[in-house]
Amino acid sequence: MTKLRGIAVVSLGVAAGVFALKWVAADMTGSLAMRANALEKLLNIATAGIVLFALLSRRNARQPAPAERVASALLALLIGYAGLSLFQQALQATDAAARALSPAGFAASLLASMLNGLWGMMLVRTGRRYNAPAMVADGRHLQADVLGSLLILSGALLQTGWLDRMLAAGVALLLAYRAGQVMRDALCCTAPQTKHAHT
Repeated sequence: MTKLRGIAVVSLGVAAGVFALKWVAADMTGSLAMRANALEKLLNIATAGIVLFALLSRRNARQPAPAERVASALLALLIGYAGLSLFQQALQATDAAARALSPAGFAASLLASMLNGLWGMMLVRTGRRYNAPAMVADGRHLQADVLGSLLILSGALLQTGWLDRMLAAGVALLLAYRAGQVMRDALCCTAPQTKHAHT
């Protein structure tokens, strides 16, 4: 119980650090996709807070509280909203010239993506171990962000307006897919099976 809550608190710090790195990287380029990707990290902070709140309501170390399933469903809605908003921005964007992505901006964005990926893996593994669906949902969200962020970073390096918009739209669709997965898990996941001895 204490470990789960401690990890949830650390998640808030990780989410804030990733947002700061992404914002610095986005400020070094005019890429629409990178700006949107940085703003999407505010969602990570919100989801980490929701997970912490859900875990604080847990009474049994191995059984999720009803609030955790509600939190997972809320996470799915937030992820889906982020995807819809990003897709709308991609459709409305123009071919404004982007500035060259500096080595520092590239490094900051890459570091943030690696941090998200590693932390997401840890959240999924820990959440499954302790049957914490909200934590698993948050981890999967972070893992989905890695691929999208790398695609966006590639587009920023190429400095192609139409590719930048296409990548932003692709990330939006990926977020929508992940939102469906998280919602499914929130509604359908069950407690892990226990092993019984046979005589």
